[in-house]
This record gives sequence, C-alpha cells and structure tokens, in this order.
Amino acid sequence: MKRIFVLSASIYLFALVSLGKALSTVRARVQFHPSPVEIENFTLSFPLTWQRRFLSSVPYRERALDNINVSLREFCFIRGASSSGKSTLLKAILNQRGQSATTGGTATGTVTLVSRPDCPPAKPIYLDQKPPYEDRLRIKEVIDRQWSLNGDPIDKTIRAEITSFFANYLGLQDGQADDWLQRKPSELSPSETYRFALLLACFQSSCSSDIRRTEDDKILLPAPILLLDEWMDTETSTVIQAVQQGLWTLVQATGALVAIVSHKPERWRRDQISQTITMSGGRVLYVE
Repeated sequence: MKRIFVLSASIYLFALVSLGKALSTVRARVQFHPSPVEIENFTLSFPLTWQRRFLSSVPYRERALDNINVSLREFCFIRGASSSGKSTLLKAILNQRGQSATTGGTATGTVTLVSRPDCPPAKPIYLDQKPPYEDRLRIKEVIDRQWSLNGDPIDKTIRAEITSFFANYLGLQDGQADDWLQRKPSELSPSETYRFALLLACFQSSCSSDIRRTEDDKILLPAPILLLDEWMDTETSTVIQAVQQGLWTLVQATGALVAIVSHKPERWRRDQISQTITMSGGRVLYVE
C-alpha cells in the first residue's frame, strides 16, 4: 500500500513538473498586462416615458446607475436583488470602452479600461447565454476559425502556444497533449463546454487588437476581461465550481478581470472570489 502511495505521488509530481515546464516556456514568450476597470462618478439615466412606467420593473427610477465609484479587479462577484443595477453595470463596462454615452441612455462619468502605452486594453466580452454545441467541426477547427476572425498577425507557433496557455489554465488540456483538439465540442462535459466557451472568449478579449511585442521579442497581451451575466445560474454547484477553478487559475496567472453577476451565490466558492460588490437601487452599497 505504501509503495502504491509513493508511486502515485511520484506520478503526480512528475505531471506537475512537466506542466510547469510547459507553461514556463509559454510564459517566457507571452507577457500579460493586468486588466482592471476603473469606474468614476458614473451615472446612467433613462427618461421616464409612459412605456417605462408600464413595462419597466422599476418604472419610477430614472437612474439605472447612480454615481458609481468602484475599481473592479481580478475575480469580482456582483450581487444584489433584481433590478439593482448588476447587469447594467456589466453592460456599461462592455459598451463604454472610453466613450461617454451608452445607447439608449444618458451617461456621465467615466468607465476606464486600464492599459499601458505599449499594450492596448483588452476587449470586454459579455456572456449571458449557455454555449451552443457545434456538431460539425472539431475543437481545433473552431479555434482556427476564431483566430481567423481575430485577423491576427501571429505566426502559428505562437498562436498554438497562446492556445495551450489559456487551455491549461482553464483546465481543458489536463495532460491530454493535443488529443483534446480532435474532439468535438458536443463531446465535452457540461463544465468543459463552459470552459471551452471561455477559451474562445479569451482569444476575443486579449487578441482582438494589434499584437504588440516587447524589446526582447515577447508577445505582449492584455489579460482578458470576461463579464458573466447569470451565465451558469441554471447549473449545479459541481459544474459551476469546476468552471470557477479554471477562471480563478486564469486570473491568478494573467491578471484577468472576471466580473460575475449571479442570483445563486451559494453555488460559488467564497475562497476563490477576490472582491464582492453589493448593489441596490442602481447604487453600490459596499465593496468587500
């Protein structure tokens, strides 16, 4: 029994060392810049029309967001009752991107995607629907299609390394070498389906702008900004926490911003949440 335990431990350590070497190679060639979001004095107002008085869940509230001042960082959980402004806050991050107005409303204040001169900001990606299954294509073909949509100038070797980097931290590869690329998305488990959607979202977020290089020829990328709006509320705790583990690892490794709105906070692991924002009536009550 003791020998079996020692052998199992040795195999586990060998796998960790191998994975560490592989990831260190990618890290040596890819450098991420963290992607916090700064919101200052932000107010979003909508006119009180007769349609709103009859159809809106908050017919007499003119301000959907009321003087928001908050810095979103790392793994951020946004909670509050229905119509408290949670989803509107995510959409403000999605739509602002340096602008001062949001379609359909009047906005004041600023939403800033923090960046640096040599690295453009990441593109916020908003996810609110369960990922669809793709029966016809294999995972590699779906990934290649996404890269082509990005119009990236990265050579295939670096592209494969970036793919491997995100896949490892999201827990998709897990020692399968490249075998997982030959599977079809419809063959993935529920948690893998979500993590694969996140992989594609990472490409869209981090690699949608011009790719920059450092003086020592490293690829410089902004860490992803992922906005999840009740995205997994219909799933079990097991599925949610499997996805959360991948997101948490991604955040810790790259400085990504993951902002989550959920009405099922009890299904999420509290020890893997960096920041909790509580909202009510379009205002931020407190930040923990």
